[in-house]
Amino acid sequence: MWDGLAVIHWSALRHNYGAADDIPPLLRGCASADLAVAARAHDDLDNFLYHQGGWVCPAASAALKFLARLAADPGVLVRAAVIETIARLARAGTEVPARQVDPRMVGGAASRDARPARAARGRGSAGPPGRLVPGRHWRPRP
Repeated sequence: MWDGLAVIHWSALRHNYGAADDIPPLLRGCASADLAVAARAHDDLDNFLYHQGGWVCPAASAALKFLARLAADPGVLVRAAVIETIARLARAGTEVPARQVDPRMVGGAASRDARPARAARGRGSAGPPGRLVPGRHWRPRP
């Protein structure tokens, strides 16, 4: 689950309150078998990466693959909360101006995939407004 976590230079990345060197222990804490520890870690992580929305910070971009791994593990006690964090970050990435999205994401695969989802939102085939449309990197489970 944590493959690649140590190679990211977290202290060079920013989140809502400064340097992101506190993100790896919070990600690991979300996988704790102790519900109180996992819930506290997720609350702090969500606050640092999302807070009240309005931008997608560089730390959120770097943490996304680890959030997805947590969300994919049915043994993670705060799995639903992690999925909600991912959804809110994805929603912010499609709704805020490009200048408020981590520049590494602008023009990359994430932004290319987000444009069709944003355009399709609200159409009959896409479901109700605000629903994420499956893209090339995400497939619903059968």
